[in-house]
Amino acid sequence: MGLFRRGEPNRGDAIAAAAVPLRRGERILAVAPDADRGTVVATTFDVAYVGLDGDLLWRRAWLLVDTGSWSSTEASLEVTWMGDEPTERWEVAGNDRFLTVFRERVQASVVLGTDVEVAGRRVARVVLRKDLATGELLDQVKWRRGRAPGGAHTEEAATAVARARLRLRDDVGLT
Repeated sequence: MGLFRRGEPNRGDAIAAAAVPLRRGERILAVAPDADRGTVVATTFDVAYVGLDGDLLWRRAWLLVDTGSWSSTEASLEVTWMGDEPTERWEVAGNDRFLTVFRERVQASVVLGTDVEVAGRRVARVVLRKDLATGELLDQVKWRRGRAPGGAHTEEAATAVARARLRLRDDVGLT
């Protein structure tokens, strides 16, 4: 199935798609205008954001997406990241193809995951993810809000997270 269906592509979609340089084996899967702010481009390896002027503003691997949450009442996709990047909200109403590709690509990057609990409370999520461009497996930790390494139960939480990381890596044969 092609990126642009039903005749000629939308000019803005075509400009945004052209702004994302593709690597060997990579292709554009979906393009979604973000209200009047820019365009989100989903490739096989990454998600990228192109400004209204056609400049590539950022590009991130799918394994850096923590979650995406669709709000039909606000017609927006709220995206949280694994690192310290701020949460983003994209107004991509009526673009079911993009939402489907977004979900599929994030899920494709997740190999295994587990919640880490200390004293009956979830303190972190440990996830083994695949870089879809290279196939490399990486483990990631998403600390629960307010439970970063400097928070309460630091030593106990850090030990529990370290054990979870080792267990996940062992489950897939990584040392």
